[in-house]
This record gives sequence, structure tokens and C-alpha cells, in this order.
Amino acid sequence: MPTLDEITPDMALPHNIFADMGLPEPEERQAKALISILIEQKIKGLGVDQVERLTGLSETELSLIVRGVCGSFSLERMTEALEVLDNLRGRRERGGRPA
Repeated sequence: MPTLDEITPDMALPHNIFADMGLPEPEERQAKALISILIEQKIKGLGVDQVERLTGLSETELSLIVRGVCGSFSLERMTEALEVLDNLRGRRERGGRPA
């Protein structure tokens, strides 16, 4: 079983616990759970102000997402934030200046 730091976007989760629990929209819930883990990984080492400015999410919203409290966020909004963070990390890894 991978640790939280080892989870990647292309990783298939073995089964959907949300479906097992009989919750509505289990696929969306599982996608949000995975995205929240990836967002948490991406914001490590970044300043909160920078993440807020780039993603448009407040510190409170970021806190909710990384704690897995994602019900009030659309899948699209979470995906957009993850893409912004991916782009920022990519620039930093290539030696570019972060925004």
C-alpha cells in the first residue's frame, strides 16, 4: 500500500470505498479524494500567500481540501487548482522563476 507521498495522478485505486459505503456519486468522491492528496503534495514547501494567489483558493479553502473536506468544491475547481500547482512545480523543477 503506497504512502500519501507515493500517490500519483495515474495511480489506479484498488476499489472505491465510497461505492462500498453506498454514498452518492462515488466516482466523483473518489476523484476528489485523490486530487486533495495531490494538492497537499504540491503545496508542501510553498508559501500560503503564493498558493492562494495562484489558485484563487483561500487559506481556509486549502485547509478544507487537504483535510479531505471537499464536498463544497466542484471537481473542475479542484482540477484547475491542481493544474496551476503542477505548472508551478514544473517551472521550479526546470529552474524557472516561480510566479
